[in-house]
Amino acid sequence: MKKIFTLIAASFLAVTSFAQTDLAVDAINYDTGANGEYLYGAAGPFSIVWSNQGSDINAGDTVFAFVSINGALFTAPGFIASAPITAGTVDTINYHATTNDPNSFATRLSNLSLIASSTLTIGGNPVGPNRELSAYMQVFRTNGNGNADADVDNTNDTASVAYTLEEGDFSATNLSVVAPANVVNANNEIELGNTIDTVSFDFRNNSDVDFFHYLTTFERSVNGNLDTVSLVLPRGANAYGAFTGFVEGGNSITVTMSVDPASLPTTVGDFDVCVRSIYADDADDSNNEVCVTYTYVNPTGIESIEDASIKTYFANNMLNISVENTNEILDVAVTNVNGQVVYTGKAVNGLNTIDIQGAAGVYMVTVGSYTEKVVKF
Repeated sequence: MKKIFTLIAASFLAVTSFAQTDLAVDAINYDTGANGEYLYGAAGPFSIVWSNQGSDINAGDTVFAFVSINGALFTAPGFIASAPITAGTVDTINYHATTNDPNSFATRLSNLSLIASSTLTIGGNPVGPNRELSAYMQVFRTNGNGNADADVDNTNDTASVAYTLEEGDFSATNLSVVAPANVVNANNEIELGNTIDTVSFDFRNNSDVDFFHYLTTFERSVNGNLDTVSLVLPRGANAYGAFTGFVEGGNSITVTMSVDPASLPTTVGDFDVCVRSIYADDADDSNNEVCVTYTYVNPTGIESIEDASIKTYFANNMLNISVENTNEILDVAVTNVNGQVVYTGKAVNGLNTIDIQGAAGVYMVTVGSYTEKVVKF
């Protein structure tokens, strides 16, 4: 009888010994380069491969992954088990900032940015070696009163990946006008009166390491009017999934940028449109900017008021100024025989009618650089 009890007790101990929590982190994956490099300032994804080596995790239990940079905890993604997770199950937690999950997007993007910032790196140095991303797992049972289960095997709790922050090199090239379509001719000329609404350019990652960042900042200069623009970059994909703002190492993406029509010139002549990439630790500043010179021209090719056709005359007590062959806005001044200025204003291409309140007589009408004597009867 004693032997039977001993066997039962041994079996019970074996079962209760197995039926304990043992969560293992098998690997933590981070999208680094071939030699463990990662670009300063990026906000890329990572994934945690973990397995349940112990008793079943029940539906309703909560599993957390505690993630640290160089030993400093910065996030703890988790989930509530919707169904039992049996012993031997291998699973992956993907920590990505995607717009598919708007509730967590901003928080995750901020957390991912910490991985490649100076805030949680050794000595606050923005670039350099000896960075380590690590993770361990814990389960909180529904009947655990808010306490994590003790793990019976501490040797498999944690995994890590080492990486080196390095300087990136980004360039802007191939700027062109995309809207309105066909507004620019082969000589980069635009007829005065037309606008530029949208330009595009190639944003190139010249390093061999992938870059992730939802928002990227550029400087935009139009006719000398400088401002800063933060753009949501186009969507790209790699082995980790599809991401907004992904630029693969050694590749380019096409970025579009709006142009404020108020920043454009209003007269014929040359003006520049420039875009410059802004990256906090760029290894080569010489390739950051792309500029294109455009020229506003009149539709007829007339470059000056001397080439325009201007006629002035009174009819029905109204001064008529007929302007042809120019899109310039011309200054108008009218003086009487006493030298008094009786009218100032503007004239444009076409017929301009002006009510001159004054007696009959001779008036000097100046339109741009053209002056003519006109008689009012």
